[in-house]
Amino acid sequence: MTDAWPVRIDLYVEETVLGSTSRFVLEAGISLWKPTVHALRRETLGAMLNARPDADGLVFFGIIWPYDLDDLPSSRQYVSGRVQVTFDSPLIRCLSLRWGKDQPRDNEVVHHFGVGSTQPSWKLTPASGWLQPGSRITGMILESPTDLQMITGRIDAEVTVRKTVLNSFESRDARPNDPMKFSLNLTNGECSISN
Repeated sequence: MTDAWPVRIDLYVEETVLGSTSRFVLEAGISLWKPTVHALRRETLGAMLNARPDADGLVFFGIIWPYDLDDLPSSRQYVSGRVQVTFDSPLIRCLSLRWGKDQPRDNEVVHHFGVGSTQPSWKLTPASGWLQPGSRITGMILESPTDLQMITGRIDAEVTVRKTVLNSFESRDARPNDPMKFSLNLTNGECSISN
């Protein structure tokens, strides 16, 4: 595990070679920056949450996770991008994927999935044109049992890239060979990540 930031997730395209075998070619990347953890008071999260009978046994916290869509050669553009976090513990659930300063960029739409589950994800698509490389922020609100001090899980990503080849275009999906594993200390905010 490393605690040097940013951590790049290399994204590969599988290409067929000589009609039968395949190889993985590096196509793009997403760089993750160190997340920050913020303890949240239950009463600030809304009346429906306060009315839950099990809320006394839970703690709530916000995570801000910055990331970058890395630069591409001029012959390629991002068509879409997706990031998914999977928590190892079934007791950790994502309550919201809209928290903090995670406003979408101009000309971008952010689609959220997995709210209420252990597998939140978000997908970026352009309102028109292409996604631009550069920095973004996702904020999420999580719930966990009061005695949990460390969360672990995996981060996966996928992008679709449009590539110009001899005056024609092809779209290619790029994925990591394996998801990144992470551990995040909820008390001091220390985070480590590895593949």
